[in-house]
Amino acid sequence: MGDDGRLDRRAAVLAAALELFERVGYGNVAMSKIAASAGVAAGTIYTYFRSKEELANALYRECKLALAGELLDVAPDDGGARAEFGRVWRSLVTFAAAQPAALSFLENHRHDVYLDDESKALSAAIDASAADFVRRGQRSGEIRSGPPEALVALVFGSFVGLLRAGHEGRLSVDSALLTELESTVWGLLAPPGRPHDTPAGGGT
Repeated sequence: MGDDGRLDRRAAVLAAALELFERVGYGNVAMSKIAASAGVAAGTIYTYFRSKEELANALYRECKLALAGELLDVAPDDGGARAEFGRVWRSLVTFAAAQPAALSFLENHRHDVYLDDESKALSAAIDASAADFVRRGQRSGEIRSGPPEALVALVFGSFVGLLRAGHEGRLSVDSALLTELESTVWGLLAPPGRPHDTPAGGGT
């Protein structure tokens, strides 16, 4: 089998694992079930991943890198922190619409039982980038004081909470609503008393 076929089968295994982990939970999925769903022989799956933990780490990193590809591509510009936040928020909306299962897998599961050092380092790098954005905004006076990691958690927790409410049927959540709520969530970062309905520098 050529390299392309091997990569296709590996991708099929990851896709099957994502679907099964989301539907029945990581602890309830055997490698043989993932292999069957991917259309790969039960023994063959181990040529791609030596264990379920290794497979789960590969899937975690793939989903994290896909999210990072959306978020870290947002470079600072002269529009300030508010404009940068708007671009980050819209990137989250885009990712949630395009890859809902990946975002759900990253946020709705406990990964600490199997994450290896490489996966933890990747997650820490993405978290550090978000905290750096907050620090830049604090230095410019556009973002309120407080621990950057806590403020990041407030914003991302709001986003994930909205998605969870939609998934559970408690709220009708779509891209239009998420876009509409951008300025509301920005209010979690804006200094008290400072208008936050439009980005500093104009535009959204």
